[in-house]
Amino acid sequence: MVSGYTALGMNIVYTLASIPLALHYLDAKNFGLWALIMQVSGYLALVEFGTSTAISRILADHKDDRDSGNYGSVIKTAFAVSVVQAAVIALMGILAAPLIARLLITEIDFRSTFVHLLQVHAAFLALSYGLRPLGFPLWCNNRQDVGNYIISIMFLLMLAFMWGAFHFGFGIWSFVWANSFGLGFSLIATWWVVRRLGLYPAPGCWGKISFKRFWEIFSFSRDIFLMSVGTQLVSASQLLVVSRFLGLEAAAVWSIGTKLYQMAQQMVCRILDYSAPALTEMFVRGERDRYINRFRDLVVLTAASAIFVGLCGSVVNADFVNLWTHGKVQWESRHDVLLAILLFVTTISRCHTCLISMTKEIRGMRYLFLVEGIFFIILSCLFVRQFGLTAILCASILANICCSGVYGIWRNASMIGLTRTTIAFIWIKRPLVCYLFSAASAFLIFNSTRNLHGLTQLVLTASISTLVLGFLMWVVALSPRLRSELMGIFKGYISK
Repeated sequence: MVSGYTALGMNIVYTLASIPLALHYLDAKNFGLWALIMQVSGYLALVEFGTSTAISRILADHKDDRDSGNYGSVIKTAFAVSVVQAAVIALMGILAAPLIARLLITEIDFRSTFVHLLQVHAAFLALSYGLRPLGFPLWCNNRQDVGNYIISIMFLLMLAFMWGAFHFGFGIWSFVWANSFGLGFSLIATWWVVRRLGLYPAPGCWGKISFKRFWEIFSFSRDIFLMSVGTQLVSASQLLVVSRFLGLEAAAVWSIGTKLYQMAQQMVCRILDYSAPALTEMFVRGERDRYINRFRDLVVLTAASAIFVGLCGSVVNADFVNLWTHGKVQWESRHDVLLAILLFVTTISRCHTCLISMTKEIRGMRYLFLVEGIFFIILSCLFVRQFGLTAILCASILANICCSGVYGIWRNASMIGLTRTTIAFIWIKRPLVCYLFSAASAFLIFNSTRNLHGLTQLVLTASISTLVLGFLMWVVALSPRLRSELMGIFKGYISK
């Protein structure tokens, strides 16, 4: 988790530096064009069909006997599947780019640039997915720290490369070349480190590419793919809807205004992400009571963190965006209130749906996110012209609660053997009480610093909100037992 927050910190540095850098060399429409390409590339990546998650989970079943042939057989079969997927991604990006440009871009002058950028970006995206199995052994062996440190270095190198490309006049293409450089570095570094750690099977113990392994991967990844399509509709469709109905400038505003929220989401979700291998191991070994208790603690800790990070962000985000972009982008504070609510509900529901995925008993959840995504798109398209970005955020919140939230709690209650009321409310009753006090405190802090301006206002508001909301999270949201355990972990980490 520490390495994960290090990578997140480097991501923040990259974002804080790259966006003002890009806005210095590009106008808002060109920046919005690149943001749109990144969202479209997320849909191209769906061709991956969820095999990465499936393979990582299947490898966990064989990691304790690495040289049996089963472990290596999964990796070799994964490579065969990934090469085919990479070819499909490249072809789709190249052939579909003109059609996508006509559907999503109303400004005709930008369509040609969009087509060329998307085609080149799709080629590099295909390469990354074709070689992705190089790093699969890291997850099941609980060595995500390796990947995180590689990513941290990659962000710094990408930033330097992007600055050079902008400086020498490559314009919007600087994004493409910087991403491709970072991709090459991460692939080579991952292969070298995994090999040095001995996480690949020994020579002669790799097993064979087999249809049995392919079918095992396909059966699980088929469900993951359907879930990924729905997740993509919810998480990546906002920008598409905004650009289609409100224009590229509004797309740029949305992309920049929600950056802090995206970082906050990554920060909170890392708590569960880096616990997933251990939870999976508990499930595989049949440690039921420990499995349930640790998951409950993770839900509480995730809820408390979402309250703290979300409300701190809601207090400072509008001023931060204005200062960050030198007034070129204006973001309304009311959107930040909705983003804080969205962060809370999405991270809690994600805990419950992820627990279902760990069991490999996907069942009806394979269609859940697709329904949620369609529900979101219908709601947002109906009201976005009248209510703008507020409609997008409200539709996201409502769709998540009605679909992921309700279903995740219902399934886990049946699987764990507890009541739905216990999982939905009793587990997080302390965080819910904390939310009331924290929201009131955030409102007072926000209004008490309105007379200040510029960097002074931002620093003072951030400092006060961090201290006050952090205290409330620690004292109100977390139980004495959980606080004591966390302090013990922290002291143990410091002593090392």
